[in-house]
Amino acid sequence: MLMPLDAFIEETMQLIETQQQADEVLVENVRPLRNAAAEGIDSYKAFLTRLNESMLEG
Repeated sequence: MLMPLDAFIEETMQLIETQQQADEVLVENVRPLRNAAAEGIDSYKAFLTRLNESMLEG
């Protein structure tokens, strides 16, 4: 989920340049979080649990 700032900026700028009519700009690393939120509270809670566990390990 975490990504270096320079990679985030590069991907964001590329998306802005290629998807000028987009309603929102989402880098690939955020899609699992975005999808979990859209799928409902149980999916969101499960995702956050996995994210927190991975941050404790890393």
